Amino acid sequence: MPYLRPAWLSGALLIALHVLGDFSVVSLMRFPTFSAAIYQQYTAAYDRVYSAWLALALLLVTAAALLLEARLMRGVRLSRVSPGGTRPPRTVPLGRATPLAWAFLAVLAGAALIVPLGTIGYWLRLETNPFAWSGLWEALRSALGAAAIAAVTTTALAFPLAYIGSRHSGPLARLTERAAYLGYATPPLAFALALVFFTLRVVPSLYQTFTLLIAAYTLHFLAEAVGPVRTSLQTATPRLEEAGRLLGLSAAQTLRRVTIPLVRPGLLVSAAFVFLSVLKELPLTLLLSPIGFETLSRNVWAYTEEAQYASAAPYALALALSGALLTLLILRREDRRAPRASRPPVPTPPATPPALPLATPPVPTQEGPA
Repeated sequence: MPYLRPAWLSGALLIALHVLGDFSVVSLMRFPTFSAAIYQQYTAAYDRVYSAWLALALLLVTAAALLLEARLMRGVRLSRVSPGGTRPPRTVPLGRATPLAWAFLAVLAGAALIVPLGTIGYWLRLETNPFAWSGLWEALRSALGAAAIAAVTTTALAFPLAYIGSRHSGPLARLTERAAYLGYATPPLAFALALVFFTLRVVPSLYQTFTLLIAAYTLHFLAEAVGPVRTSLQTATPRLEEAGRLLGLSAAQTLRRVTIPLVRPGLLVSAAFVFLSVLKELPLTLLLSPIGFETLSRNVWAYTEEAQYASAAPYALALALSGALLTLLILRREDRRAPRASRPPVPTPPATPPALPLATPPVPTQEGPA
């Protein structure tokens, strides 16, 4: 339980920040939140002053969540000098709780997979619009390309921030790592409008360019990449890095040959998180994407806004399958890395040495009478 503390706190912080800044789900559910109120003030009331105050209030709430997570993570050191021996996992029978476990998994799978995919399949059978299918490949290619580039840039930026936060102590180190959560804590709508205002006033040539869109993805989803990398660094002992330096490796060689192999699983998980998030991201794409840049989530939103659910079904299915394929690849990799339960070796009886031939007593011979 204490060993999982960094992962739990990182996951809880990401969920809290995502729920506080989410717009699409809460707007469809008609649930009053800061993001929905900010959007209404920007688009309906044209009251930018009140929406700015709402954004500041939301930032105060997210800052409180960041401070709480940082306080709970203070002084956590879970690395060991040596990896130790790995005991094989032991299967624990559930007994009478087995039906409850299967029922829980069935409800979870039904709510997360069966109902959405069944709904998509229902609307897919009613699709007769040829234009919906014609733009599917271009939207899929654009979405996958942007998600892959953003995953690489975000993970590359998250590694030094997580390294500073896990290997160094002090207010400056903590502040440097906490800065990664600012883009994620800011509501995507307010974050996108701030980038639009900044580029139009300072760098007009970046407005509505692919570079600005990737930069927005990187800064916004940086918090998702920091958590897994920091967790890997927390559990990787720095003694191995010190041993590499004592053996004559330079700082760059130690980073390449010792540190990065230790945290490679965290880097892959961070890239996967960012890839999935960018794949389904909507507010930043709507306000910052170049002209003619189509993605799966944008087309789903555009068709559903006009109540053309059948036309949105192909894009929703492609979005779900892309995320499911990446998730299966991650789970398959984790399954290969997990230790396998091994049966204890059956003791073999010691080999019986070959029997030595018995000495035959000499047979007396009679040579005649004495």
